[in-house]
Amino acid sequence: MALEDLTGDKYIDALVSANPVGTTDSIATVDNHIRGIKNVLKKTFPNLTGPVTATASELNGSYKSIPSGTKATFAQVAAPSGWTQDTFPNDKMLRVVSTAGGTTGGAWGISGFVLANSILTQAQLPSHSHTVTTSTDGSHTHTFPIFTAPNGFSTGFSMAFNSSATATNVTTQNGSHGHTYTTSGIGNEQAHGHTLTSDGAWRPSYLDIIICIRA
Repeated sequence: MALEDLTGDKYIDALVSANPVGTTDSIATVDNHIRGIKNVLKKTFPNLTGPVTATASELNGSYKSIPSGTKATFAQVAAPSGWTQDTFPNDKMLRVVSTAGGTTGGAWGISGFVLANSILTQAQLPSHSHTVTTSTDGSHTHTFPIFTAPNGFSTGFSMAFNSSATATNVTTQNGSHGHTYTTSGIGNEQAHGHTLTSDGAWRPSYLDIIICIRA
């Protein structure tokens, strides 16, 4: 009978459905044909170590139903068989949108950031003024003696004639007053900025995933 070459790295597509041809075959030819078919089956399905229970519709509806170029995420070290890793997206969060997907945006990566201190200048302060009121200190009195002359006349100053102080008196509390000052307005409400630097640390717990493309 006719016999195709089924030795070595041959797979199911190497089988010729028209063979065998004829009704008389030698035993050696039949033996070679059977061995060739066994070789093709083992080469085609090298990892089948148990029964395969998937139906034809399940087989046809799983692997082949994913169109070439489809992207998917995988929580594993490398792309699975039949897929290649897309290395363009890196250090990015996933965002759900109601519009077209597959685009990127935003200026921040997911690594930690530190916001530096910023000291405001006078020009960056809101325009304002200050009102200052002094205390009312200054009120005071003076005590002076009362002198009595021999004729009984009282005076508040020293007499040239013989007299002596018999009493004292106090002046009124004059001098209490205050002052109010208003400073000129300062500040122009100018904008100011802060320096944002990354410390290289990503705070929340995370799971690294890869995006892969169906071959």
